[in-house]
Amino acid sequence: MNAVSRYRAVCKICHMDMESFEPITDLTCVRCQARTPLWPWESAMLKDMQVGQTMCELGCKQYGSYKKFFQRCGVSHVSIDLNGLGESLALDLQSPLDVAAIGGPFDWVTNFGTTEHVEDQPAVWANVHRLLKVGGTLVSQTPHPGDWRKHGRWYPTKLWYQELCDLNGYEIDTMLTACNVPQRLICLKAVKRHDVPFLFPNEPLYDSEGGKVGAYV
Repeated sequence: MNAVSRYRAVCKICHMDMESFEPITDLTCVRCQARTPLWPWESAMLKDMQVGQTMCELGCKQYGSYKKFFQRCGVSHVSIDLNGLGESLALDLQSPLDVAAIGGPFDWVTNFGTTEHVEDQPAVWANVHRLLKVGGTLVSQTPHPGDWRKHGRWYPTKLWYQELCDLNGYEIDTMLTACNVPQRLICLKAVKRHDVPFLFPNEPLYDSEGGKVGAYV
């Protein structure tokens, strides 16, 4: 769970391993020439993704480029963003979601920097819990407390993530600090092992005062 400086990127088309030592955001596989918008640590955390699985992405990363990539990989993909851009569902993550109506619960739920922009944290994380099926995997990437000033507002700490998993029946696969970016990120991969009522952690979130919340472009 310490900071890391290198990551293993995995091509999601032909599954070839590639070593990456720089923050490259648009890797090209040397075998099949497929291009991926994923950061190397994102690719590593999603290496178990299989064709035919389902995914719900919180937000709409790079205005739909992640959606198109996952669909190209054969994943049934739904994204939720209040602004409705990039073919996302214009739903409010602060309100209880009709999970079945949008195709859930899902094999994967990804949070590539969205929850920090939601004011009502208990509500958004309750939705995350309900969106994910038992046996499914949560991949969450959020700003490191103290970094990314005025980007979003609510930043989980590693202790917060640990309590979230302990309270709600998740087994942590990976938790790391990504440093090969201008500012640090905390990245979590956890598997939902039990279907239990959602409990919000007592461990405080870091309040990055003045950060953006709500829909914005």
